[in-house]
Amino acid sequence: MGYTSIAGMPVVTGLYKMLVPKRCSRWSLASLAALVTAGLLLLARLIGLAFLADFLSRAVLIGFLTGVGIQVAAAQLAGMLGVCPVAERERSTRC
Repeated sequence: MGYTSIAGMPVVTGLYKMLVPKRCSRWSLASLAALVTAGLLLLARLIGLAFLADFLSRAVLIGFLTGVGIQVAAAQLAGMLGVCPVAERERSTRC
């Protein structure tokens, strides 16, 4: 669900839209991309391509994971504090 916030989509997209795509939209395309990626990763695992990860340095992996963690935490910060981001305020009347 954290990756859906990185993509700029509602968190519920990661749960529901992947199972029931209703029309050809960016959510449907994102769901298709997620399924294709999962399939390719599973295929790579079955073939035994895990050794390719050994070519990535530890610093690159730590930097990537830290960046993703900071992005997800920053995206969730507004909801934890109970404030509405400016972009969401313009789209919705909830806030």
